[in-house]
Amino acid sequence: MKRSESDKARAGDPLARYRAMRDFGTTPEPGGDTVAVKAGDGPTFTVQRHAARRLHYDFRLELDGVLKSWAAPKGPSLDPSERRLAVETEDHPLDYGDFEGVIPARQYGAGEVVLWDRGRWSTDNGQDWTHRMPQLVTALAALQLDDSWLDGEIVVNGDDGLPDFQALQNAFAQGASGRIVYYLFDAPWLSGDELAALPLVERKHRLAAALAGGEGGASVYSEHFAGDVGAALEQACHLGLEGLIGKRGDARYGSGRSCSWIKLKCRPRQEFVIGGYTEPGGAREGFGALLVGLYDDAGALNYAGKVGTGFDRETLERLARQLAALERKDSPFARKPRGAGQHWVRPALVAEVEYAGWTRDNLLRQAAFAGLREDKPANTVQDEIPLSPQVAAEMEQPPSQAKSPRRQKKKPSTERGGPAKPRASSESGEVRVAGIVITHPERVVWPDAGLTKADLARYYEDIAPWLLPHVASRPLSLLRCPDGSEAECFFQRHMGQERPDGVESFIWEASSKDRRSYLYVTSLEGVIGMVQRGVVEFHTWGSTMPRADRPDRITIDLDPGPELAWARVVEAAQLVRGLLGELGIASFVKTTGGKGLHVVVPLRRGPQWADVKRFAKAVATHLARILPDRFTANMARNQRAGRIFVDYLRNDAGASAICAYAARARPGAPVSTPLAWDELGPELKPGAFTVLTVADRLARLREDPWRDYAKQRFVLTGKMWEALGETPPRKTPNQAEQRHSD
Repeated sequence: MKRSESDKARAGDPLARYRAMRDFGTTPEPGGDTVAVKAGDGPTFTVQRHAARRLHYDFRLELDGVLKSWAAPKGPSLDPSERRLAVETEDHPLDYGDFEGVIPARQYGAGEVVLWDRGRWSTDNGQDWTHRMPQLVTALAALQLDDSWLDGEIVVNGDDGLPDFQALQNAFAQGASGRIVYYLFDAPWLSGDELAALPLVERKHRLAAALAGGEGGASVYSEHFAGDVGAALEQACHLGLEGLIGKRGDARYGSGRSCSWIKLKCRPRQEFVIGGYTEPGGAREGFGALLVGLYDDAGALNYAGKVGTGFDRETLERLARQLAALERKDSPFARKPRGAGQHWVRPALVAEVEYAGWTRDNLLRQAAFAGLREDKPANTVQDEIPLSPQVAAEMEQPPSQAKSPRRQKKKPSTERGGPAKPRASSESGEVRVAGIVITHPERVVWPDAGLTKADLARYYEDIAPWLLPHVASRPLSLLRCPDGSEAECFFQRHMGQERPDGVESFIWEASSKDRRSYLYVTSLEGVIGMVQRGVVEFHTWGSTMPRADRPDRITIDLDPGPELAWARVVEAAQLVRGLLGELGIASFVKTTGGKGLHVVVPLRRGPQWADVKRFAKAVATHLARILPDRFTANMARNQRAGRIFVDYLRNDAGASAICAYAARARPGAPVSTPLAWDELGPELKPGAFTVLTVADRLARLREDPWRDYAKQRFVLTGKMWEALGETPPRKTPNQAEQRHSD
């Protein structure tokens, strides 16, 4: 959010500017005579639709007795990952949060004001820790860095001078926050200046300059270094540290997980959700061991093992009290672990755990408790993927430079038989593709391939007859990369009020409390309109409008483990095809634009989502059972080594898979490409199918590799279910096989 003036300039009377801009004898707006704090459950927020000279939305947050206010020209987005410009305006009185009415002509902000949304706001995860660290708050105030957002980590050092996570928790429990030290390593906002778009090294330079002479004691600037990452990690481990954080020096600031930073650990360590505990034995009191797990992408809590060491007496007693307050009768784990003397708890606590590795049964080895993560919501805790020092070293390399775009003279064709190559573009300003204005057409999307936003739009235009049968009228998840594939990208699934031509929305009610607006395209104009908005990838549901609730295909996603040869992936796809063929089901194959393959089955519309997902899971578990050295139905990282994960989770409401002929935001501009089964072999190079080559491939084809797809519509019969060892759903056709066109 841009700031128009600093808080210090308004410290005397925060509402003075508000009152000076209005004639309260004419306008019905609140007078703003006093600054006051409302009693209630928490500070309020308000969004007001303001039809002034230009329609916009006013966003207001209650803070320090007033409403801090911003004007958002494009309005709010229903997708929290989508960024919208908001320009700060004058503070408003708290009463303005209830205001609706018409501001008269020739008054400031003349026009209708309507309450669009309201509620109460809280800190991330609903926790405000200010009162728990008063000494640190005082120390930071002494730095006089008003209007700043500082990023860092709080620690308590043990007797050996090393950070001690359990000592940090004890400091909070004992009210001894004076031992806490705040190590500052980033500043996305500093003294009123937004720095988030600057490279990390520049942000750190400015932070160090701002802290010069002022830090020490409770706040310390965290130095960084560049060099031999492997040697640095070895030294850190020798000193007894947990590990290192590797970051790209040229990276913009971004919250959450990012490919611009990685953890380098001396010993495996990550968060786990506590789902239960065992009874104590011997002289121990409280409990014996914690029973922990991790959530998977489907939301199931999978048991990961026991944690029975690492507790001091104080932690043991405190944690036992917390567990007792969370007790429940049934196990929260997807599969109840074996053993006696087990007690179950509501999965609300997150434990930091050190461990030596994993057993063949996917259970922790030599696990030790390191502390509780009060800042982590339990439902966000999933398996972490460790990265090597070699990856960190690669992060030190400068980003790829965009090749000089070269324009081709070949005229595009929209006829099915002869699409043209996309053309690298040197245009600037605006161009039109399929009648849609493309702004910033020269913006590079794939630097390594020299392909631009205009090239991507023309690619989709050229292959439209092939693309539209697969994308039109299917609910979508879109990957947007406004600044190119190597910059920050994010998924968008929900639609705001503004949408381009050819894009429609619908309401999907996942539950009585979860109703959201999803989108789909109906034409080429819709596809190009989304490209104009920075969309690169189109991911489609397994259903078609207007029946989003009735799936009409199954997608078996073959996801190979690290370093698995392509020939093994091809062999796996052929085995899946063979299994489905034995069930009487014809299938189709396509590349994913990555290292895997999709095997797709068209269905006659009718079954429930839960049934289709269960059938896909039955296929996956059957393959893993009869060929355990080749397949796994378990998505856990340590289960994939040397095997292929048969991902059935794409067959659920709201889940999606990359659309046929859609580009990927990956190096080389790969495309998910349908193949004929006789094309698939070890000699095939899936990376050869790109935005630059697919159009030529389609021009040379004598027939569509998926020519029979639209004609095939399979019914999941009782015999198919039984062949996989599953009980059929209640309503199952009696026919052994049916093929229909919807």
